[in-house]
Amino acid sequence: MRIVLSLLALVTAPLGSAQQEGVPPGFLENRARVGGEELRLCYLEGGPTQELDLAVAELLADTLLLELELHAVRPRSLIAEDHFVYLGDEAVPASVLLINLTDVCEAFLGSPLVSGVYPGWVTVTRPYYAARYVLMTQQPGVERLADLPPGSRIGLRLGSYADARFSAFVSSLPEDQRWRRIAYPRYASIADKLSDGSLDAAIVWWPAMERVLGERSSGFHVASTAPLPEPEVQLGLILRSDRAFLRDQLDGAIAAIEADGRLASLIEDWAGD
Repeated sequence: MRIVLSLLALVTAPLGSAQQEGVPPGFLENRARVGGEELRLCYLEGGPTQELDLAVAELLADTLLLELELHAVRPRSLIAEDHFVYLGDEAVPASVLLINLTDVCEAFLGSPLVSGVYPGWVTVTRPYYAARYVLMTQQPGVERLADLPPGSRIGLRLGSYADARFSAFVSSLPEDQRWRRIAYPRYASIADKLSDGSLDAAIVWWPAMERVLGERSSGFHVASTAPLPEPEVQLGLILRSDRAFLRDQLDGAIAAIEADGRLASLIEDWAGD
């Protein structure tokens, strides 16, 4: 297995018309070799499910009898554009994703399988993991978001899927019924603000927040995000829609490791760390 580092900030120059919705004919050419004896997969460096994603990648490559080549993609300064997609809980420009899936790898691990998130040139595999966004708070008696009075300070990860959903939901409410959105770029900051009482609660993706809190988790309890929907976010792989054969291979490999129990065992070990 080989691990290669790719920097998102380095793909700004060759985008051209790729930034346009729909992507031009030819998918900017098909420069990443598909097939052969290697499986080239990208993952988001430092993502909340990185360890799980890499372990799943090894199982998939083993099942497909392929040599695994992993490309670590580091989320640096993001390009300003209208269309972003979410990898794990990280917002990434669609044009950046296209370049990586064209020049670097064949599929991207740890990708939320959420309807309406991806442009039409992206296809998705079946899921290999699922986790929910939850409300975390130290406030006694709070069982759901609706139990917090208007004006309560709600922490969110800046640019996350939950941030976008919460912002849209709150903006639909009358002003005197709104909670205060306070966004931070890192979950560590949210944990600190929850601990010192600067936040009344936070809507977080559970795998990411659990690891940040560590031993401090005993001071918090998990509640429902209702009336904001509490979606179960499924993770799988995304790849270009012109790679349907590879998608079918990956789907078959995921089904195989589900059927023989290796995936469930892997998730149990990872969640228990």
